Amino acid sequence: MNSPDISARLLAARAFLFDLDGTLVLGDKNNKNLEVLPGAVELLGLLESRQIPYGVLTNGTVRPPAAYTLRLRESGLRIPEQRMMTPSTVAADYFSARGSKTIFVLGVEGVWKPLRDAGLQVILPSDNDADSETADAVFVGWCREIHMDDIEAACNAVWNGAGLYAASLVPFFATKNGRALGSSRAISAMITSVTGRRATALGKPSQHALRSAARRLGCKPSELVVVGDDPELEVRMALRGKALAVAVQTGIAGADDVAKLATKDQPQLSLTGVQDLLEILQPIQ
Repeated sequence: MNSPDISARLLAARAFLFDLDGTLVLGDKNNKNLEVLPGAVELLGLLESRQIPYGVLTNGTVRPPAAYTLRLRESGLRIPEQRMMTPSTVAADYFSARGSKTIFVLGVEGVWKPLRDAGLQVILPSDNDADSETADAVFVGWCREIHMDDIEAACNAVWNGAGLYAASLVPFFATKNGRALGSSRAISAMITSVTGRRATALGKPSQHALRSAARRLGCKPSELVVVGDDPELEVRMALRGKALAVAVQTGIAGADDVAKLATKDQPQLSLTGVQDLLEILQPIQ
């Protein structure tokens, strides 16, 4: 239920941060055939008309941000490229700030391109003349085809001191066909089982992701409204960062799942979908 306090926080928000799959759209298990969810187009249009910054942060790395925006535009949802964020854009910020220059990447173009675009040296398993063992970090993202030689190279890099990072460590993501396996968790688990080094997630629900998004939107994490379908991701990330957490029931978690959460894990606002948020925001000026 909405309340005067929640309305006041919505009114005072400096920016909005949305999840993608299960919140604004639903795709299939192959990340195709996107369906825009009710209210998504109108809600983003309302924020644009009021000149309220918003961003979209997906945990997916199957595409670079530009390709995501193109695919969404074809489905009827127009999101400027600069508003689209992925764990790889977070990783580019994170590695640059830490001074990590050489990154061994297990993943498709959507995983490595934002790193290379940020000026980082990317080593891929296909780079036969590159020495992955000298990498400063290993970064694992979307990858449906993996070779044992790639796992061995990643393990050798970690044994030689490279940090181990993953785009996401969640087991599933939401699709029209139900839950689909998160490949970066599975691959990271193999590396961890051999090296004993646990992976650090740079996507949601990490505070690295929230802080990176807030910087790009020009505000503090506590000034954000975070909207998503997964209590373990968007809601947890928002609560830890003192942002306003809004849960929608169009993806991973339904109303019953949200109701069963411990009080400390409850979102401040739980809605059936983003169309409900649109109805709340329209009268608020």
